[in-house]
This record gives sequence, structure tokens and C-alpha cells, in this order.
Amino acid sequence: MYPLIKITMKILVSMILFLLVTTGAFAQQDIISKVSNKYIDNYGITNVNRVNATSDSLDNKFYDPTHNALIDKTLDKLSNNMAYHNIMYSVSVPLEGESRRSSWGTSVRYVGLLKISWAINPTPAKSIEELTNWYISTIYVVEPKENIVQEYVKNSNIDGRFFYSKGNNLINFTVLSKTKNEMLRGTITINLPENERSKFARDFIESTIFEPTDTSLFTPGTGSPRTRDGSGRTRG
Repeated sequence: MYPLIKITMKILVSMILFLLVTTGAFAQQDIISKVSNKYIDNYGITNVNRVNATSDSLDNKFYDPTHNALIDKTLDKLSNNMAYHNIMYSVSVPLEGESRRSSWGTSVRYVGLLKISWAINPTPAKSIEELTNWYISTIYVVEPKENIVQEYVKNSNIDGRFFYSKGNNLINFTVLSKTKNEMLRGTITINLPENERSKFARDFIESTIFEPTDTSLFTPGTGSPRTRDGSGRTRG
């Protein structure tokens, strides 16, 4: 990777983090008191050293050592505008001689770091396009359009959008509720295979429900989600 590209990546990462924590009247919250998502565990990270260690570990595995030295994401303290969670994504891998659809396959688990903020949508309420178009345009100042992957994710309950650069391990997302005047914005640092990044981002957004997490659905001591009986909705 050439030095100019390295510097551009540093600027891009810095810009994403700056815009994320300075946009809107965000307040640090216990995210699971506001939303449900099968990827968000029941235990947030409240220690800055743990956040930095997780971030460093992910970057050390993604970037070559020279490039990583140019990107300093070390936090002195946790932002009052953010909540921090470990996140995990499993990718099915067939056993030798079996197809991907085979039930005999296994899975590879990818661990990531979620930084997320909840807020009230501005009044009058803005669309997902209004909230994110300027953001994408700003990123294009330092990153060629052909390097950016972006997609809308919309259903009857939410409007979402994600984007990421092919040159880094950050996924940026914004999610709006269609039933409440609420929104989420955040980043996920995760080292996924290229063909899994968009799939994971779509599923993360589609799994977001703007209601508190029922903590009784988590197995004590593990944080593993159980299945909710009788409600028509399952978790995990």
C-alpha cells in the first residue's frame, strides 16, 4: 500500500469517527434499554482499556504493520456519546465433501467491536437519505467512489443505510425507526471476508428493533439469546 493511500485511509478513519461522535444530540445510553438486536449482547464494555485492546487486536490482524502505525484510534476515555459492545458474526463453512447447505457443516466466528449511539430523529423528522447523503459526500472527499460500498436496507419497521471502504475494516451504519421518532448511528470494526461484509451489514440493520431487549431471553452467565415462546418472534 503506497504512503499516499495510507494517509488517505488515516484521514478517512478519523473523519468517520469524528462525524460519528459530533453529529446530533446523542447521549450515552444502555443501548439494550432502547433497542433489540440479536448481534448486541447484554453486556456493554465500560473499560477504555478493553475497547482499545479490542480495536488494536482487530487492526493488527487486518492492516500490515506499517499501515497500522499510521492510524491511531486509541481512546483516552470512552465517549459520552457512545456505547461499546463486543459483536460476533458466524459464517457457515461446509465440511470437506459437503455442500454449504449441509447441516453437517461447521462455522467460523468473527469477533468485532460495535460503537453505537441512540438519538431522537431531528424535528421535523429527516429521511434516511437526508441524514446520510451529506455523510457519504463528505467521505468522497478523501476516498474514491469506486472504493466505497453502500446500500439501503428498508422494511416496514426501519430505514437503514450502511457503507464501508474496501480498504478498511469499518462498517458505518444509520438506522431510523418507522414507528418511533428514534435513530441509531454507529460503526462496527470487524475483519470479515469481502463476500460477507455486506451480508452481515444488511442482517445487522434488519435485526434492529426499536424496543428494549428482554434480558430474560439471555442465558445467565453467557449472554446467549434464548428463543421467545408464544410471541411470534425469535432472537438469535
